[in-house]
Amino acid sequence: MSLAQYNQYRSDRTGDPVSSFPQTGFDWPEAVIEQGKISNLNVSASGGSDNTTYFISGTYFMQDTYALGNELDRFNGRLNMTHKFSEKARFGANVGLAKTFNDRINSDNSTFAPLTSAFLHLPYNKPFDENGNYTRLGFVPNLLALADLAQTEYVTRRTTANTYFEFDILPDLTFKTDWGIDQIQTEETMRYPDIIEPTGQGYKRIIQDYKWLSTNTLNYQKYFGNDHFFGALLGYSYEQSDFASMTVEGSGFVSDKLPNVASAATPTITSATGTGWKLASYFSRLNYRYKDKFLFEGSARRDGSSRFGMDNRYGNFWALSGGWVLSEEKFLQNNSILDFLKINTSYGIAGNDRVDNFASLGLYQAGSLGDYAGSPGIYPSQPANPTLGWEESAQFDFTVYATLFNNKLDIEASLWNKRTTGLLLDVPIPYTTGYTSYAQNAGVMRNRGIDLMINSLNVQSSGFEWRTILNVGFLKNEVLELPGASEDSKGRLFVQGSSSQRAIEGYSVNTFYLVRYSGINPETGEAEWLNSDGEPTNTYSTNNREIIGSAIPRISGGLTNTFSYKGFDLSALFTFTQGNYIMFDDLRFLYSPNNLNSFNLDPQLLDYWTEENTNSFAPRLDGTTQANFGQRSTIHLRKGDHIRLRNLSLTYNIPANVLERTNVLRSARVYGMLQNMLTFSNLEDGLEPEISGNGSDNQIQGESFFTPAQAKSFTLGVSLGF
Repeated sequence: MSLAQYNQYRSDRTGDPVSSFPQTGFDWPEAVIEQGKISNLNVSASGGSDNTTYFISGTYFMQDTYALGNELDRFNGRLNMTHKFSEKARFGANVGLAKTFNDRINSDNSTFAPLTSAFLHLPYNKPFDENGNYTRLGFVPNLLALADLAQTEYVTRRTTANTYFEFDILPDLTFKTDWGIDQIQTEETMRYPDIIEPTGQGYKRIIQDYKWLSTNTLNYQKYFGNDHFFGALLGYSYEQSDFASMTVEGSGFVSDKLPNVASAATPTITSATGTGWKLASYFSRLNYRYKDKFLFEGSARRDGSSRFGMDNRYGNFWALSGGWVLSEEKFLQNNSILDFLKINTSYGIAGNDRVDNFASLGLYQAGSLGDYAGSPGIYPSQPANPTLGWEESAQFDFTVYATLFNNKLDIEASLWNKRTTGLLLDVPIPYTTGYTSYAQNAGVMRNRGIDLMINSLNVQSSGFEWRTILNVGFLKNEVLELPGASEDSKGRLFVQGSSSQRAIEGYSVNTFYLVRYSGINPETGEAEWLNSDGEPTNTYSTNNREIIGSAIPRISGGLTNTFSYKGFDLSALFTFTQGNYIMFDDLRFLYSPNNLNSFNLDPQLLDYWTEENTNSFAPRLDGTTQANFGQRSTIHLRKGDHIRLRNLSLTYNIPANVLERTNVLRSARVYGMLQNMLTFSNLEDGLEPEISGNGSDNQIQGESFFTPAQAKSFTLGVSLGF
């Protein structure tokens, strides 16, 4: 709401005149949303001899986002090289160095995030007092002061390196050893001044994650005559990660000019922790081809993960596939329409070990939480699950690939079905155990669908070409079994993901489970929800929650059209999704009349019921349902269907005859690009369809709390080759 709207709503609610409220305010959204900019510079060089090659590159990337207080600078460097010692021995190495400096304020899920703060601030809150000094604003901080005075830095340093050596033991048998490292160090520094946190607050966290991987293989490939090809691979790999974290935090600084946590009078966090994981794998693969018409492949592997209990540490996985190139058959040769036709089918079992590193162990915790009557102590923090093991997915695929009309049309269609058993889930357990949850192999899930790819050359004439690429996927997700899970009032087994969604047996793993909002009764002016029988009621109750829909799209894909004419290339990429729901938790704040005088509110609350306005958004001001109107329900849920113009680019390639005159340039192109400029959906302005506020948490998808919208950007660039 603007200040005038907010004052009017306060007056309507309290009966006090508008003149009794502050008459001057501040436009917080306008202050924190700014024009962002991006710069990207890349320089590379390559060369070598018959035996040695090299490639070296460097990149500088700078971005100021459209939200106040978020700037990023990244430097990347890479060196690749290969060397041939002889016809039998080869060596290669590559090294990458990167440093990222991010001056950032939180982006979402926090009142310290610019957009969150901007929309929650009361419109009469001002960033400056009458003397031009920053004001202290409490729970929702003064974002202008935060961006100007606070230190909010996040620095990442990363080194990746890989080296390999190949040796031909026999003409058809090659040994290869491959070693790689990936070392990441992040350093997060926050120092909030007194105007943000009374007496000041400081925070420093340093994280180191060192990974290394070794892979050794024997690879045999041989043709027998002209018709038979046989290939075999045998290998072993070992991967390890060592993770360490140190965190210190303190409050109570005598001066804002003291930047380090050591100057804090009261240490609040002193933590140093470490963890790690290891993965050992034995694997093999066999290939056979007959006349390049019949194709067969089989693979097997045995993986051992340190994350699981001793009895289930190793898992055995395998896959089989077969293909038939029908266009090589006599009955399809010399076909005027069909150029190539291949069918392929496969079935295999794969494993997943993505759980916490010590999820199978019973853990104890010490430190401040372990104090007992002032003496050092420890307490149990996690129950043991020695039977925890691999999550396994068995997948069947059937694919048809065809090329038609003199290679002008490519079509690939895949039908697939994946059944996952032993789902790795964090399952709640009774509080009487002393714990809240623990990791279990707790269910069976099925994903099945159809993937379609069409690549067509629509027009090809003198100087002009039009190509189209369509990718679309159809997906159905269903939880088949959840043994030992909680049971709802209708006898359905479920595992809670969030307050809005859960995995329910017989439904999607990300099923929204909410009270159904019905609307405002035009006769009474009261808000109504539906009870479990589907009848309207004025009483809000979580006992009336029902299955609404899934956060997982049923259909998703992209459509690219490229037009080329005499050195110009115009390309447009549209992406789309259909069939999913999105929960906007931020609307629970903005729609709640109870938040008057605490937070800003949605202007739609001004559209409340009166005898003259019976078709309203909000209930009557003196009604009994005012207090519960903002409670979690389908009023905060939206369909996520949308089409987005993801990328629109125009490129001009300088003709070769022009470049030859320079005696310097080998290639040159100039380009302009628009990203995310158009979105077609039924969402209200300001609501973003592509969100997931919980990141990679598979049990919580499609939820947002003031998640920033995808940035719209315009790019101009030049690429030169020498």
